[in-house]
Amino acid sequence: MSAAVATLVAIAALYLSWPDDETLPECGEQSGYDVTLRPSTQTVQDVGTVTGEMECRRQESQHLMWIGRTSIKDANGSHPNFYTKGPLDEPGQYSETVELARWPKGTKMEVAVYVMDDAAYKELLDRKGSDGAVPNYLPPGVRPISNKAYVIKAS
Repeated sequence: MSAAVATLVAIAALYLSWPDDETLPECGEQSGYDVTLRPSTQTVQDVGTVTGEMECRRQESQHLMWIGRTSIKDANGSHPNFYTKGPLDEPGQYSETVELARWPKGTKMEVAVYVMDDAAYKELLDRKGSDGAVPNYLPPGVRPISNKAYVIKAS
């Protein structure tokens, strides 16, 4: 068998063994994580990349979104800020860039994938400030469905 035929056979076997969307659980309905993030921790100069494998079915009324969290110190003291990133729509592999160039050295950005319904999604977007941050807390109904990954700006 030629290398080209062997490659085609391997691709076909991978395709046939991949679970079809109907056999996957609905996002947020199983115990454990629906999305697995890697690497779990990385230290970067300015930019990191987190990869996620989504293994669930998103329902029409659901929104899945990458959200970053970091602690901010301002006139009101220390509090968390949340930053929304891109959506996840279908099972498969996704990557998200985490840019820390404007952040001080030692900043730790916690990244996870969250699921929410339409009302929670609307509230999340309505609470975003001009700097893109959602301060202090996430709206009720926004819940994590992945492990956490940490991107840390080198000191």
